[in-house]
Amino acid sequence: MKKFTILLVLSLVGYTATCQTQPPKLDELNIPSSPAFVMLDESPANIEKPTNPKAFAISLLNVGKNGGAIETTPYWLINHANYTFVNDVENHFPILQTFAISLASVKNADTTIVSLGFRVQLFRQYFNEKAILISKNKIVDLLSVNPKDIDTTALQVEKNKLDADRGRTKYNLELAGAYSGQGTNYENLSGTKLGIWANFRYTPMVNSFLDIVALARYSKVIGGLENQIPDSSFLDFGGGLSRQGSNYDIQLEYIYRRDTTIDINYDRLAFIVNYQIIPGMVAVASFGKNFDDENNIFTAFGIKFGISNRKNNE
Repeated sequence: MKKFTILLVLSLVGYTATCQTQPPKLDELNIPSSPAFVMLDESPANIEKPTNPKAFAISLLNVGKNGGAIETTPYWLINHANYTFVNDVENHFPILQTFAISLASVKNADTTIVSLGFRVQLFRQYFNEKAILISKNKIVDLLSVNPKDIDTTALQVEKNKLDADRGRTKYNLELAGAYSGQGTNYENLSGTKLGIWANFRYTPMVNSFLDIVALARYSKVIGGLENQIPDSSFLDFGGGLSRQGSNYDIQLEYIYRRDTTIDINYDRLAFIVNYQIIPGMVAVASFGKNFDDENNIFTAFGIKFGISNRKNNE
């Protein structure tokens, strides 16, 4: 049995085109499988479901060793007055807006492992873009009256519609990669592993709240005389189902791994649960079988907090 894992994430979201300050939606608080963590095989979820990027995120991981990660989306560290709400909805190739870099580190008694990663969404299409823009225009109309005459009930209805439609993407393709190194301290780190992969998300029906996710990954372990480890190459293929409710998100994932150097197969099966305790606070649990031949049962539990400050430019 792997050691019990405690995962704490603080997600700080910058300017990404919404009306007002609000708690993050559950879809934005999935387990932060940053590429840097995925490369270390320390992430509770190995198949990332592409979501709206965060301006800045911090992850703290304890697996019987000291670990942590940071991730930032440079584009959202500053405000972009000319990038409007409509631009964001109609932008099907949000490469600049979703490019993020991450850095992770795990340290045990003998070695320190550091990983640098990136991710970017190559293609994104919301399920009902027309409905999103209609809701947005209705909200503008409702607010374009004397403040005393604003219909707050109708405003909340349209806001809920907008939030629901904005949280559903029909297609989303993400490219990610990472490079890691290890050593007895930070001064003598040497490269040990690199990888590149694609995450794909598909929502078959607009009101189903069911997502299909898929993964294709190539990774390479870099050996050396000093560590007596030969070079090895791996191909990973995986898929999963994700179901989202009003205050929860559950995902079942399976990954098949092929060691192309010595013709050996491995696999991973994991069940991940996100439960929103209160707005902005989500409990996370993950358990299953990892790639290892021995001691391959793992469990994870954590609490995540999120702060969102989004501004909408018409």
